[in-house]
Amino acid sequence: MNLSQENILALKCAILPPVEARAAWTELLQKVPFDDFEHSTYRIVPSIYLNLRNMPNVEILDRIKGFYKFCWARNSNLFARFLPIAKELNDLSIEYRLLKGGAINLISESFGSRTMGDLDIVISKFDLNLFNDV
Repeated sequence: MNLSQENILALKCAILPPVEARAAWTELLQKVPFDDFEHSTYRIVPSIYLNLRNMPNVEILDRIKGFYKFCWARNSNLFARFLPIAKELNDLSIEYRLLKGGAINLISESFGSRTMGDLDIVISKFDLNLFNDV
């Protein structure tokens, strides 16, 4: 996988200790205006916000906070719609795991930490017949 320089800087903003992440954020914004980010960069802006939210002097912090809140609301709605399905899967003792954004949001204990458009789950092939009845 080839990451662009923008992607690398954005990942640094999301995962480095906050002081280093703030420096990477400043560098990123100097290289690419926020409105011109690649689609893949926008997907991790909520994680960047979570990493930088308690740091002083973060450029456009209010704007990325709004982006985080939008993702939190959208993802919370998605999880709420999934809860009845999860309950049924649990009631039938069907083994499943959430993947990608769903897993990241649950592990980070913040429904806004990663943008999601859907919930990806994996189910054991031994439980597929049960799942088809759900």
